[in-house]
Amino acid sequence: MFREQPVSETMAEGGIVLPLPPGMTDAAHVVVHRTTMPPGARTGWHYHPGTLVGVVTGGTLTHYWADGHISRHPAGTSFITGGPGHIHDGRNEGDDPLVMLLTYINSADARLAVDVPPLFPDPLFPDPVLHVGR
Repeated sequence: MFREQPVSETMAEGGIVLPLPPGMTDAAHVVVHRTTMPPGARTGWHYHPGTLVGVVTGGTLTHYWADGHISRHPAGTSFITGGPGHIHDGRNEGDDPLVMLLTYINSADARLAVDVPPLFPDPLFPDPVLHVGR
């Protein structure tokens, strides 16, 4: 018997429709990462060949997308991305560490992420300093 009852905390919850990306016929390989990015870090431009489901547990993730839009994901939110049509650069523009739980759903032989050349000049982030999930 426990002196105190265990505590289970749901950090983010929501329904997700999970279609397989084009060309993927199976989702035989799942990888889960806990990733911490220090303030000022970025992933560099890349895409995920499979599907990535992420939950932000600390800080705020800022996604810069190839089409020019920006999305922000604060702690307690989740996101989903995947496929070569979803090129992005993930950044920690805040003052606190960014902590994410990342679940990659891929074919067994697929890489977790594929780097692409920088899409936009960025004087604040001239070079990627962190490569997540390579």
